[in-house]
Amino acid sequence: MEDFNIIKKVLQKNLGVTFKVAEALEDEILDEEKKLFTPLITHLETLVTHQHNVFEYLKIDLSTLSEPYWEIIEECLNFSFDEEVQELIWWYIHDRKNAAGDVTAWEDEDGVEYKFNTPADLYEYIAFKFDL
Repeated sequence: MEDFNIIKKVLQKNLGVTFKVAEALEDEILDEEKKLFTPLITHLETLVTHQHNVFEYLKIDLSTLSEPYWEIIEECLNFSFDEEVQELIWWYIHDRKNAAGDVTAWEDEDGVEYKFNTPADLYEYIAFKFDL
């Protein structure tokens, strides 16, 4: 923070203007990220469910139509998260629930199991585990 104040003073002196920078708290940033993350995951999970249901009940395979969109989504996740987080997100979307619809546990590299009932639970784990 001290470096920031030095830079601020130099800029104010050289530019001849006074400016105020609002300091964002880390918790507020995480809350905002969570507000963006949770609907994204909810929508992705809904898309997978709808695509599965169309195939299951109508016997229409939408994969040839939807594949380019899934590739775009994958690239967005590649841009935003490291590989471990991406794997966890894809697991959540595709494999979190078993055939009966029950939530299954995610097992980390240490053998500890976690159940994520909501995208918010997933985000909390990612923020904690991967230090977002």
